[in-house]
Amino acid sequence: GPVIAGLMVAGRIGASMAAEIGTMRVTEQIDALSTLATNPMKYLVAPRLIAGMTMLPLLVLVADVIGVFGGYVVSVHKLGFNPANYLKRTFEYLQVMDVVSGLVKAGVLERPACDELLARIIKLGCDYKAEWRADYG
Repeated sequence: GPVIAGLMVAGRIGASMAAEIGTMRVTEQIDALSTLATNPMKYLVAPRLIAGMTMLPLLVLVADVIGVFGGYVVSVHKLGFNPANYLKRTFEYLQVMDVVSGLVKAGVLERPACDELLARIIKLGCDYKAEWRADYG
């Protein structure tokens, strides 16, 4: 659950955020925010960080449900298990603490990943701007 959801967030959404903020740096929109006395970190990065930290545990919950459903499909259709028996055993052995521990892992382990992602986004924008100034002055 948490690992798959984290990979999806890092791969899909992380690349999208990096591209968007990198493009904003290239077109000098971030400089315009600074000129308007708006902190770009608070205006651009903080909402993305808060949204990621809020939604990743919910994404983990969805991944857990999809995993159980995938197990049901394989067990019933490929292995010939009794559907009622599969559901009964699944809910019998599934404990609330299993789900809660996955959600806590997602909440605790996502913060370093978000910080690393945002640091790379900011570095990308700063490196490009420094390189552009060196070339075109």
